Amino acid sequence: MLKEGKWKYQSYRTEPGAGATPPTVVFWSPPGKGEVNIVSGGTTGVLKFTGTPIELALEIEDVAGDPEAVSITAKMKLPGNEYFTNVLLGWKIPDKLNTGNPDVVRGSILLTSNDIVPTNPQPIYTCGFFILEKL
Repeated sequence: MLKEGKWKYQSYRTEPGAGATPPTVVFWSPPGKGEVNIVSGGTTGVLKFTGTPIELALEIEDVAGDPEAVSITAKMKLPGNEYFTNVLLGWKIPDKLNTGNPDVVRGSILLTSNDIVPTNPQPIYTCGFFILEKL
């Protein structure tokens, strides 16, 4: 399970290139504004973005493997019994070199509903990557 407490969150996606231009990586979540609070023994949490009304409920499950992985469902109820949802699969990056790095989870994120971002909304099934870092 993820350790209870506060984590820093950031996600990224690619902006498609045109023709021979390769895609570029851009911030998907607001830069530096994502904070996760993990509770209930590491099985649930809340992802908030400061300065926005976005608050996602998280359901977290461990996935066996080496390195160990976590599956996270993120959702926020919208008007009219609709939900904004994302599915994340991340790997707990072990500190095998004993560098004292904080707990880190890196992985992929998939948008599984219509986007709620008013500017430049992404289509359903857009995918990207995320980083969670224990504060």
